[in-house]
Amino acid sequence: MPQLFAEVAVNSTFPHRQTFSYAVPGGLVVQPGHAVYVPFGRLTLQGIVLEVHDTPVFSEPEKIRAIRSLIGERPLLDDDRVGLAKWIADYYVAPVFSAVALMLPPGFERKPVTLVRPLVAPDEVEGLELPERQREALAAIAKHASVDMDGLRAQLSFSGVEAAVAQLERRELVVRTYELQRPRIGPKTVEVASLDVPQAQAEATILREDPPKPSRRAAVLERLLERRAISDVEAQRLAGSRANLERLVRAGDVRQDRDGHNIELAIARSEALGEIASMRRSKRASQAFAAVAALGRSAQGCGWTSVRDPRLGSASVSATEGPRSMVAVSTEGVLVLLVGTGGFTRDAGRWGSLVDLALGTSCPAAPDGCH
Repeated sequence: MPQLFAEVAVNSTFPHRQTFSYAVPGGLVVQPGHAVYVPFGRLTLQGIVLEVHDTPVFSEPEKIRAIRSLIGERPLLDDDRVGLAKWIADYYVAPVFSAVALMLPPGFERKPVTLVRPLVAPDEVEGLELPERQREALAAIAKHASVDMDGLRAQLSFSGVEAAVAQLERRELVVRTYELQRPRIGPKTVEVASLDVPQAQAEATILREDPPKPSRRAAVLERLLERRAISDVEAQRLAGSRANLERLVRAGDVRQDRDGHNIELAIARSEALGEIASMRRSKRASQAFAAVAALGRSAQGCGWTSVRDPRLGSASVSATEGPRSMVAVSTEGVLVLLVGTGGFTRDAGRWGSLVDLALGTSCPAAPDGCH
């Protein structure tokens, strides 16, 4: 099998605009998108594989160092995201890893920690013929099941600890492994909720706690449900102003007849009844109805949905469908979060007695993390 080489975007402190070529060790299956540990000068750093081929791009094959190991068995990025990262780096003349980092999960960019594990017992150290510094380093390492390089440097009084450990590894007396520092951020969690009562009962409770309010525009629609048409003068009187009547016309709820003297209903009876109910609700009742409707829609099925309701204006309700998995967020802060028995909005204490929402357990904000 021919020797394969990987082009790797390395997470170094310098903003490189190129990838670096590394040899793929035999038996290691490396694909574009894989996260890897690679040697970089005297350091071991993280990188993301962008290409795998049989010809290195930037170095002579015999001078190329090998990938140390994979970080995880599966690639972090698919081919589309690898391609997008390469395009971003090229188009915006950006460092390659900075472009790749846009696609990586939060917390990935962590410093690798080098761990040294002894392959000999402490009582075997004295019988080995070793230079003084290597002997001292091996004695310190052999006291532990494994020790990180920073801790080892703190224990030893001489410089050149890395060189001594490298020599011990060549003699097969120690082995170096790598792991990431503990993440600086925790998993993202969200509060989830679901209706604790049937939807019809919730809506009835909202109506009972917040009875319908007077509405001039609703009065026009109610009169038109009784008659086929009313005069323009009567319609304006019921609407309270010409502006209110024009709002009904612009909404498509009513229209003028051909002569321009009468006002007619322009929508079906069922639609008119729905409009009347909506017009007679307070703003908070409308928000509550929209939230209950969204929770009702999420009662069955699975997957992520985005529900947009005209009664919430531009606010959207995003949810994992299924019991106890509902989060509602408003883009304008109108409906911030459906949470527990505290009600529908954080600033609407009066809704606390309307509908009890059972607060689910916190879970990572991703479809696979919610149950």
